[in-house]
Amino acid sequence: MSQLRYFATGSEFESERECLSILEQLFDYVTRRSLVQLGVSKGWRCCEIGAGGGSITRWLAEVVGPSR
Repeated sequence: MSQLRYFATGSEFESERECLSILEQLFDYVTRRSLVQLGVSKGWRCCEIGAGGGSITRWLAEVVGPSR
């Protein structure tokens, strides 16, 4: 029986993660600015659906997080 390995290991994953990191650095400010202009704030419920490394999801969690 062959041994299974996690799909996101190795140089391919690391290379893709590096590309996503660069894209986040270049373009996240545009997305964040748009969301702020839209009025995203504490108490909102958001569903972030998109490709990427998760930086916008983490940012949204900080901005709209629990208000208790």
